[in-house]
Amino acid sequence: MKRPRHGIRSTTPKPPKDQESQPDTPPVNDITQPPPDMEITEDEANIFCFGVFADKNTGVVYNDLTGKFPFMSLDGNVCFFVMYHYESNAILVKPVSNLDDESIFEAYKDRFEYLESKGFKIKINIMDNQATKQVKRFLSKKECRLQLVEPHNHRLNAAERDIQTFKDHFISGLCTTDVDFPVQLWDQLAPQAQDTLNLMRQSRVDPTKSAYEVLCGPYDWNKYPLAPPGCKAIIHEAAESRASWAPRGVDAWYLHPSKDHYRCNKFYVLETRA
Repeated sequence: MKRPRHGIRSTTPKPPKDQESQPDTPPVNDITQPPPDMEITEDEANIFCFGVFADKNTGVVYNDLTGKFPFMSLDGNVCFFVMYHYESNAILVKPVSNLDDESIFEAYKDRFEYLESKGFKIKINIMDNQATKQVKRFLSKKECRLQLVEPHNHRLNAAERDIQTFKDHFISGLCTTDVDFPVQLWDQLAPQAQDTLNLMRQSRVDPTKSAYEVLCGPYDWNKYPLAPPGCKAIIHEAAESRASWAPRGVDAWYLHPSKDHYRCNKFYVLETRA
């Protein structure tokens, strides 16, 4: 939810057209009517204009950190590392357990190598002054240029805009969780939040595809079914692993699809706390 812009669907009555102020400048001659002293042949009267626009911003990534989440997760994570890939228009996130240089670099390396595994060559990285030494050494091996934005000027880092977009999407998911859902599991909702967000974003590589499809191919709902994040669920227990009069299922909370399995999801079970 965001405050709407001013002037949208205004209720102020507009003046009639005959009362509208007329411009002081004289009307421009119709291009089909040449001046009297100018003679134009039929071939010269047809003028065609073409405009070609090329987007040369390929291989560019931006990255930054979100602010600290109000609660530390059960795995010790405190915030998100956000990387924005301009070419695919994808927003990639990774929970971070600490704000030290080593933790930031590990999250950066994970997202950078993820893009490489999808066939994208990163040529330039634009970021703030965070974990600079480790990132410089890493990028020198990858033959990628590093550009730091000037201090206190967040407009130069496109990741700032995408952090707002991801936070809006992530918060909306948190608002749909069950009332008893443990808020300390917030970092476990990140994989589905990233995928569903990129499914709604148009790719620059191919405008007919989403950012997710460009990176991972078409999303197969039958293979990886989705559910509202943090909703209450019951996991079936097989007869071989339960007592004769035991309940046929255990209470759990849905987290996200398990991409390493077929038609399986990840849950948090209250009984085992895992």
